[in-house]
Amino acid sequence: MEGRNFSEMEDAERSFLGCIMQTSRYIYSVMNQISVSDFILEKHRKIYAAMLDFASQGIDFDVFKLESYFYGRNEAYVCERQLLFEIKENSPAIGLDFYAKQIKVNTKLRKMYDFLNGSLNAINDKKGDAGLILEEIDKNYNLLGGQINEEGPAHISKVIHDYKKEWEAGIVSDAIPTGFVNLDYYITGMKPGQMITIAAPTSQGKTAFALNITVNAAEQGKRVAFFTMEMKAKELLQRLVCAKAAVNSKLLDNIPLLSNEEAAAVSNALNKLNDLNIYFDDNGSLDADKVRARCQQMKMEKGGLDLVIIDYLQLMQAGDAENRTVAVTNISNKIKQMAISLNVPVLCLSQLNRDMYKNKEEPELYHLRDSGSIEQDSDIVVFLFVKKNDPNNKVTLKIAKNRGGQKGYLSHEFIGENYLFRDWTVSRQPDAQGYLPP
Repeated sequence: MEGRNFSEMEDAERSFLGCIMQTSRYIYSVMNQISVSDFILEKHRKIYAAMLDFASQGIDFDVFKLESYFYGRNEAYVCERQLLFEIKENSPAIGLDFYAKQIKVNTKLRKMYDFLNGSLNAINDKKGDAGLILEEIDKNYNLLGGQINEEGPAHISKVIHDYKKEWEAGIVSDAIPTGFVNLDYYITGMKPGQMITIAAPTSQGKTAFALNITVNAAEQGKRVAFFTMEMKAKELLQRLVCAKAAVNSKLLDNIPLLSNEEAAAVSNALNKLNDLNIYFDDNGSLDADKVRARCQQMKMEKGGLDLVIIDYLQLMQAGDAENRTVAVTNISNKIKQMAISLNVPVLCLSQLNRDMYKNKEEPELYHLRDSGSIEQDSDIVVFLFVKKNDPNNKVTLKIAKNRGGQKGYLSHEFIGENYLFRDWTVSRQPDAQGYLPP
């Protein structure tokens, strides 16, 4: 690390070790904060590893026990008695927490330096292949973020302090409403870090439903990234225009057939959509790592990111997985981790198994296609389906999983020619069990 003052880093390590040598029980207060790899010098690593070994056995130690420890392992040449005494005698008896914090800061700086140095090496080693360079750098960047932001267990008093601070500031919730009154009553909005799965059989309107949520969130001032694996951005835009202008989708393919009123409605819808922060990515060959990289880039370049929508999970690339179940499991795990690391809700569309209606009239969690991991990773799972004998425009939403609240059934109106979903009615009240009548 050229340019960094190594002597200051080494002094912090020596003072830290010296404090513990003077009162060995101090190690129990820091052993979960400081690891062996946090030290720069190999000698300091070995001394601290020996201390941890004694502590794990509940044995008090001093300089003489440490000397015997290294002698018994034929490592006396590494940590001589003179070095051990110098560390103890030239270190303060107090300030262990202060030196521990210094060591953690130095560790983060060292990892940042290694990341930057590795990025430069990647550029030099892979000249001309910008895509591979960016992918490798982004992968290392995400790994670095997880390492330097890692925190240990938080005492409940800290959690309470943070909660009261938000409460007193009037921050009720950072959840994003879906825009559907009945659905938001159940799930209380889409919260940062959540993976929300919307699943439906083919041609039941799951993409239209996700697009409706996209516009509803964007109209609240949110920035939304919509990743599609099977449609082009122009097709998605047409669906948004149909919903916003209440114009039959067939007419957009035959513009001369539009009446003056319909043409004005389309123009007005385009103007309104133009002002929203919606970003489409129609690269159908994306994998979860690339989606995460592009989201991270958006957060930095577009002034933030509030909601990610993926249409749909089973079409994402998964590399060289041994089978489709393993592939979907890996994708699902990465999407959940992406939601946590980006601190945004991720709304993910999913297919259902084709044989779901053979023995069941409604979907269950085990009908999620290709992997049970989707069920495990998702905080919320909502199924869209049409019940037998229901009118064609009535779609049932089944909240099959909800970590933060109730499960239940909702009814929505789906105007297919407009790709528009609406609450069946907003006037109904929950029954005694808290369920809204279908």
